[in-house]
Amino acid sequence: MTSPTTSSPHAAVEQNVDAIVALALAEEQSVTRHQRAIEKMVSVLALPAFLFCMLGLTVAWVGLNVGLGALGKVPLDPPPFGWLQSGISVVALVITSVVVITQHRQGKLAARNAQLDLHVNLLVDQKVTKIIQLLEELRTDSPHLKDRKDEVAEELQIAHDPALVVSRLAEKLTDMMVGDLSQAGPSSENESIARTQ
Repeated sequence: MTSPTTSSPHAAVEQNVDAIVALALAEEQSVTRHQRAIEKMVSVLALPAFLFCMLGLTVAWVGLNVGLGALGKVPLDPPPFGWLQSGISVVALVITSVVVITQHRQGKLAARNAQLDLHVNLLVDQKVTKIIQLLEELRTDSPHLKDRKDEVAEELQIAHDPALVVSRLAEKLTDMMVGDLSQAGPSSENESIARTQ
């Protein structure tokens, strides 16, 4: 029979792994059929072979039409290769749309993961605060340890309200962004004035 001290950490690890897997599965199941098709397209577009294939087709198309013109025959797409330009424009539009759609989903996932990180960090902060409180109680209650004043430990024992931390963080970030925008405005105007002079 295993002792509680050996089974408990293992159970906690398994519980955390199960929670992460369940979260990933829920995210994967929420992906629509169209999103999956777009992500498959991105996996093809990201291959170096796709670039080489597009370059090869472009060179072949130009070579075919120039060759037909040199032989005195009517080229399929005479220079300046209007069909080729139209085809490349359509491909560029599709690639851009596919990349933007994929980046949008990845951005939402990154924002959700950042939110989860914040929650985990706040929970860890609460646990560490409790551990410091318990250690300080042990230090003050133990007859074998010299009792002394530790200002850092006293400060770290204070439990912070997670809602207050999040609201203060949001305020600071908003102030920083507003400050950056107010600093960027006049300097960019000054630069444009300096360029015109």
